[in-house]
Formats: sequence, C-alpha cells, structure tokens
Amino acid sequence: MIEILLIIFQCKRAKELLTEKGYQDKSIYFSIVLTWFTITLLGSAAIALVYYIVTNDDSDPSWILCYLPTIPLGYLSSHLILKRIDSYPYLEDGERPQFRTPVWHYIVCVLLMLLGLYAVLAFLVIL
Repeated sequence: MIEILLIIFQCKRAKELLTEKGYQDKSIYFSIVLTWFTITLLGSAAIALVYYIVTNDDSDPSWILCYLPTIPLGYLSSHLILKRIDSYPYLEDGERPQFRTPVWHYIVCVLLMLLGLYAVLAFLVIL
C-alpha cells in the first residue's frame, strides 16, 4: 500500500513538472511505474539470491525481508526520472519538444521486469 501511494505521489510530481515546463508527455507515467516495479522485482530476486548463498539453507527467506528494502530503490529510480524531467528545457508557446523517450527504454524495462519475474518464479520452484 505504501508503494502505491509513493508511485501516485511521484506521478503527481511528474505531472506538475511537465505542465510547468510546457510538456504534454503522458508516457512518463508508464516509465515511472514500469521502472519502479522492474527495480523492486530485480532487487527482491537479488536479495533472495544473496540470502540463499549466505545461509546455505533450504529454508525460504521471508518475502518481507526481500521486498521491503527494495521500496527505497524503487523510490530512488522514480526520483531519478523526476530529476531528468527537471533538466528538460522550458518550452515557449507553440514550440514542440525536441526529444521523446526512446522506444528502446521501454523494451529494456519490460525485458528486465520479465527477467525479475523469471528469477522470482525460479526461486519459488526451487523451494
């Protein structure tokens, strides 16, 4: 629940920054949400992997232990996107933006999220 509230807060801040600078790009919301969940999934998988390596145990880690530390990582990833928006130049009336979010950014994020899902599912199957 905290995570959803933080994502909503970050999307509102992104909207404020974009309208202040004169942009109409709605895909940034998708970037924030996709990046957040990609980072949290990969972080959870990495923490679970470290847990298995360190403990050398067959017991499964607490998912709270694996997931809670990744919430600040997700917040940091969305904060970095907001910093990028903040670096956008101001647009004059009628001026069109000179750049857009590249398509490869979305493809890489989706692939990383699928990799994170695969890793989490692989850990569940191993258990």
